[in-house]
Amino acid sequence: MEKDQQRQAKEVFNEGADAWQKQSQYSESYSLIEHRNSIVMSELLEYPKSARFLDVGCGTGQLVIEACANSYAATGVDYAKEMIQHCLENATSVGVDADFQLGSLFDLSFAGSQFEMISALGFIEYLPQSELEKFFKLVGQLLTDSGRLLIGTRNRLFN
Repeated sequence: MEKDQQRQAKEVFNEGADAWQKQSQYSESYSLIEHRNSIVMSELLEYPKSARFLDVGCGTGQLVIEACANSYAATGVDYAKEMIQHCLENATSVGVDADFQLGSLFDLSFAGSQFEMISALGFIEYLPQSELEKFFKLVGQLLTDSGRLLIGTRNRLFN
């Protein structure tokens, strides 16, 4: 069930997918996206190559693609159709077979699945307060006993 805040966020991300795609590409200046992804990858590299990784709110998919390129079983989830389209194009352009799913984490089925690592970078600030507890409970069910959750959020005033 989609809340009004989630509907508004989805509209913003669908409309901004092309701009996000440009931001996520390598540049010589500092990239927040690259920086956040490098932190997650350094943590993921501590796991064996058989580890499963889930990126919630995967944007245009660079983190999932990099994880797949490093032989991890990676899945990206985003509810913005335009973002998932970029994910698929980006994965194809580098020849990586990555798993991307369109939809809300709350509505997708991960029955029987567990992940060694889950990241949610720039995600929780778009959840209504009423959904935060539901998110953490669901993530707790999806993580293995030794699994890790990495959360990143940003201060839009001092980005």
